[in-house]
Amino acid sequence: MKSSTNIDKGRPAWLDETGDLPVPMTNDYMFKAVCQEDNFALKSLICAVLHKDEEEVKSAIVGNPILLGKAIDEKEYILDAKVELNDNMLLDLELQVLNDHDWPERSLHYLCRIFDSLHRGENYKDSKAAMHIGILDFKLHEDSPLLESYLLMDKLNHRVYTEKFQIHIMTLKEADKPGSEDVRFHTNVWAKYFAARTWEDLKMLAQKDKGVASAITTAHRLWQEDEIKARAIAREDFINTQKAREARWAEAEREKAEAERAQAEAERAKAEAERKKAEAERAQAEAERAKAEAERAKTEAEKRAAAAEAEAARLQEELRKYKSQP
Repeated sequence: MKSSTNIDKGRPAWLDETGDLPVPMTNDYMFKAVCQEDNFALKSLICAVLHKDEEEVKSAIVGNPILLGKAIDEKEYILDAKVELNDNMLLDLELQVLNDHDWPERSLHYLCRIFDSLHRGENYKDSKAAMHIGILDFKLHEDSPLLESYLLMDKLNHRVYTEKFQIHIMTLKEADKPGSEDVRFHTNVWAKYFAARTWEDLKMLAQKDKGVASAITTAHRLWQEDEIKARAIAREDFINTQKAREARWAEAEREKAEAERAQAEAERAKAEAERKKAEAERAQAEAERAKAEAERAKTEAEKRAAAAEAEAARLQEELRKYKSQP
């Protein structure tokens, strides 16, 4: 069970800050920096995501720290934190803002990497449990809850195959819709921490969770270092550029889809017009055929009538001749 904290004790310097944050708390550079610099906050976050009590997480060691303030090379652009938990579990924590529409495959890729940790000669039964924790600033599914947890299990009877292979997802967009366990373990408080955009937002959250308060203190301290702040801002500029590019791509795709829809509609209208034209032409041809048939029948009738009149005249003439005979 998480506990709140009195932030007035020792009065951290960030209490005097106001307005917008230097960078959002979803900045993955600052996320990695806080994880490796503040072990208390890291363990608190892990407890919030895994729904564990504080005493259950005895140690959390970041195995891939970065040299803060130095330039980020291409290999470090994936700013995940690989953590060994309690000496018997491997975690990969990743905060992701951009939706590249490949999260299931991406998370499995990194989960498989950390699960494959045995050395030559070690027994398979000694494999450490592996978990991938994704903190997403987008919804993986339309009905994604605040926290999702996935295990390997039988699809018919739901029997768990192993608990050593897990994926957990925190959806920041659902921070205001926590379940009862999310509230108990302050999962929603941590989600709102990442979603915060102002110092005022953070000050309210710090009252609710001491791990969050510690993370804020560490982030504020790191922001005082010009090189670290510059790297975080550069990273945020990169993310914003990618977001703008994605937005333009999405708009182009939307316009393309709209144009294709309009073209398809025009083609349907054209086909319908051609169908109606063909139908009209068939009706016209049928009418002309009927007219010709009627004219033919009229002509035939007139011929028969003329023949009948001629026959009647002939018979009348024969009758007249017969009567005039002596």
